[in-house]
Amino acid sequence: MITKTFYGNFQLQHFVQFLAAAFRDQNLDVRVSRHGEKNVVRFVSSRLARSGGHFGLNLVVTEFNEGVKIEISNPENFGVAASLGKTAIAAMINPRNLFSRLDDVAQDLENISLDQNLMKMIEQYMRSNHLTLQLSEALSRSVCDYCQVANEYGVGNCVACGAPMGDVQAVTCKRCGHVVNKHADRCSQCGAKL
Repeated sequence: MITKTFYGNFQLQHFVQFLAAAFRDQNLDVRVSRHGEKNVVRFVSSRLARSGGHFGLNLVVTEFNEGVKIEISNPENFGVAASLGKTAIAAMINPRNLFSRLDDVAQDLENISLDQNLMKMIEQYMRSNHLTLQLSEALSRSVCDYCQVANEYGVGNCVACGAPMGDVQAVTCKRCGHVVNKHADRCSQCGAKL
């Protein structure tokens, strides 16, 4: 599973339209459903697809006040594996059969790498719409316990009353955007070294 958190002004409808347009010509149908707080974008093999095995992939989009969390599930590759197996058997029987299965092989290989390609497209979309893996300005502030004034993270004392701000500061993982403690060695979500 691939998980990333992006901070900024996220617009679900625009995002879904982008995904539908991006995958319109790839023998995949894009379906959107809502399950509580989560929106699930499902990529499945088109019923009209002429090549490749059955494939499915879920993209879970969870919005929050300052951004969005994106999770790409492990792809359902059983149909793809069966299609590649069929190609291998056909090629063993007669190597010339491989020529008639080239479209299937190409579609299957494209489906196998869809999760990685999808995340690259999502990252490109997020960058172009000014969503980042860094905490937004609103989230990168802490409130003074004494006078309730917002202060930037990193200041030792409150800018308004001078009270100590403490050492609790949130930072994000540079790989996935998950909020982690600044003293942590590794991200608790993706395991990246901080």
